[in-house]
Amino acid sequence: LLRVGLVTALIFSIIYFIGGDILLNLMTDDQDVIRGAHEYKYWAAVIPIFGFLAFTWDGIFIGATRTREMLVSMAGATVVFFVTYYSLMPLLHNHGLWVAFIAYLGVRGIILSLYRRKISRQRSA
Repeated sequence: LLRVGLVTALIFSIIYFIGGDILLNLMTDDQDVIRGAHEYKYWAAVIPIFGFLAFTWDGIFIGATRTREMLVSMAGATVVFFVTYYSLMPLLHNHGLWVAFIAYLGVRGIILSLYRRKISRQRSA
């Protein structure tokens, strides 16, 4: 499941990276919006890569009724988000927000991956 998720995330990231301008033009014809969004399309292109792990584990943990682990991952990732945001926003402005969001997604995926190991050990014991 994780391999399929990674491949799908890579495909979508490539589509967003290569076809970002086409997608923006499909969503709006307002050139001011397109110019404004163009600056951030590369950030949007990496979100599937950093987010697929968290979203895949979300489905697995929900199905396993392990919501406490999801809560812990969200809390930890939220702390990382705000530390990153407040650290980078003065330097990078809106790009700092994008970095903070990508860090949030990545940290959630990592925490849930670590919990998966704990859950596997508990089941085999």
